[in-house]
Amino acid sequence: MDATKNKNIILIDLMCDTIEQVMEVEHIFVSVWVTHRTDYEYIKNILSKYGNRIGIGFSYTGANPYTNTKYNLTYDEIEDYIKCHHKCSRNSNRENCSTFASDYSYYQALQFWLWAFEIYKIDFVFLIGVDHGHYNDTIPIEIARNKGIQTYIIDLLLASPSKVAMALKHVNDDSYICLSEASNQKDVQMIDYLYSQTNAQEARKSTNCRTHFLDTINSIIKTSKNIHDARMLYDVFMHTAHSINPYIEKQREMKSIFRLKDFYQNIAIDTYDPHDKFVFYALHFEPEASILNRTTLSNQLFIIQILSENLPDGWKLFVKEHPHQFRSSFYESYAVLRRSFKHNRSEWFYSGICSFKNTYLINYDIKSEKLITDASAVATINGTVILESIAKNKPILIFGGDSTIFSKVNDVFDIRSASDVKEALAKINSNYTPNYENTTEILSDYAFELGINTNSGLGINADGSWSNDSKMLLKNLLITLCDEKKN
Repeated sequence: MDATKNKNIILIDLMCDTIEQVMEVEHIFVSVWVTHRTDYEYIKNILSKYGNRIGIGFSYTGANPYTNTKYNLTYDEIEDYIKCHHKCSRNSNRENCSTFASDYSYYQALQFWLWAFEIYKIDFVFLIGVDHGHYNDTIPIEIARNKGIQTYIIDLLLASPSKVAMALKHVNDDSYICLSEASNQKDVQMIDYLYSQTNAQEARKSTNCRTHFLDTINSIIKTSKNIHDARMLYDVFMHTAHSINPYIEKQREMKSIFRLKDFYQNIAIDTYDPHDKFVFYALHFEPEASILNRTTLSNQLFIIQILSENLPDGWKLFVKEHPHQFRSSFYESYAVLRRSFKHNRSEWFYSGICSFKNTYLINYDIKSEKLITDASAVATINGTVILESIAKNKPILIFGGDSTIFSKVNDVFDIRSASDVKEALAKINSNYTPNYENTTEILSDYAFELGINTNSGLGINADGSWSNDSKMLLKNLLITLCDEKKN
């Protein structure tokens, strides 16, 4: 099939395997296919099966084709994508990469993607998942935006233990698309996502360095099946083997995290008067893709400063850490999070918060639900806190309106400047009561829902793959959008 007579798309699939469903649409040619799969045999088989309808296919995190293309990258183009470079650098910082290495990879990737857009004459870009600031999502998205090429993200909106809610975003104008007819399923129920993302008892579980170290040793002992493992255990205690250094380094990293949690708890207040007028700001977990590259302003210390400087007389600002920020299981499992922790939280960060006028850190163990209930207003960038505040009819200030459908809800304050904060808080101080009656309508119009571990219907299977019904829904969305341009 001649690619020039078809709709040439870039498909970046970070959540499911939709490529075969997309291939059922005859007028689509997938010029570049990026998959979340790292199974190279799978990729090879797909390319062999649809070789005449897929230009290039590779894994999101695996080997890439950057060095196999030649493109005359100009200084003007480098300048054009400075913002893109900034986003990718932030993600590299998240992954604890050196500046030199990340910049080198960025320029190689920028060169490749500009070449792909030029060679394949791209009509559409589709991302299924969240834009992480990676070379294989942010760069093609920013190139498409710069060139006026239609770009869509099928985005994760809400999550609970049993289901997730998705939304379709049109990147070019930072708007969400109404899906009330296209999704063809039952309405998303707000109550299903309230206070469900965190197991509070698990999140607050205390873990000290000694316990963690002993657990690690016990784990090694249990898995020691031969002399080599026994020698490894001996080397842990002797601190002599180069091969065991990662274990030692892990203990140091975990110790610094626990030590910072103790510092936080020592400067946080344990009690407060629920009759005080206060704004509750719920810190986001960092590093987190939901704010890292999807919002214009994501520096939380600066947001907290803006709030503090615009508090009405007699008001306070209460700030509480995210339940996952010190959650030991996160850092046990993900070395990237452990190593980048120091870039996102520090004594300086928490001390900075407490230095602002009438601003207080709140004890890590006080429930956010209670703080929302007692608050005069709630402020956040995006996330479930918005929904929880709406459910309690609390005035809400949203600093990342372009990254959530909830900015469409009546009476939320969509913050775009410091003066917006001042005006919002002044209005709230004048006995303002919001009316969020269109929340259910917004969820029905803009969100669709997938069950988890369902193995049937619209959902995510027990093995992590998406059900056939879910894949068909996503495929139909792609077809509809392509047909709209075709017409």
